[in-house]
Amino acid sequence: MCRVVAVIVLVLVSSSIGPNSVAAQGPPEGVRVEIVNPLPVPVTDAGNPVPSPFQASLCGKHGSFTCQDIPETLTVPGDVRLVIEFVSFTCSASGTTPSPATVTIVGLTTTVSNSTVRHNFIPVRSIGNSSDSLGSQSTKLYADPGTEVRLAFASLSDNVGSSCFVSISGHTIAS
Repeated sequence: MCRVVAVIVLVLVSSSIGPNSVAAQGPPEGVRVEIVNPLPVPVTDAGNPVPSPFQASLCGKHGSFTCQDIPETLTVPGDVRLVIEFVSFTCSASGTTPSPATVTIVGLTTTVSNSTVRHNFIPVRSIGNSSDSLGSQSTKLYADPGTEVRLAFASLSDNVGSSCFVSISGHTIAS
């Protein structure tokens, strides 16, 4: 009998303690609340600065190819951190061995906390007997304020010339 009473008491106590429930209360009597133009609702992360969209083009070349005034490096402004979220590229190479000449690796070098690292992307050769290689990749790379983002690439051939055009996009965050 004692055990049955203890179980009943335990059940009664736990059901009265149970999870707290919160009921929404309306405005005080006589006050009218009207929601005007509820959409779109701006969403911000109160703990982080608002990111600003960013995109740029880089170009690297070897030999006789040209970059048409597109730089090989990008200097991150001194008041922001750069976050690269997408990279796409098209590369061309000329040479005779192997045939056709091909760009085999594309890289971006970034610096974070005085540590400089090269991030590599593997190109895919275009269909047919083309010397063009291309690629795209979603990524998350960081570059500190005032540092340089540098394009680098290599080809497997007796390279007469080659070039890579790279597009990067992401955002900057005030530092």
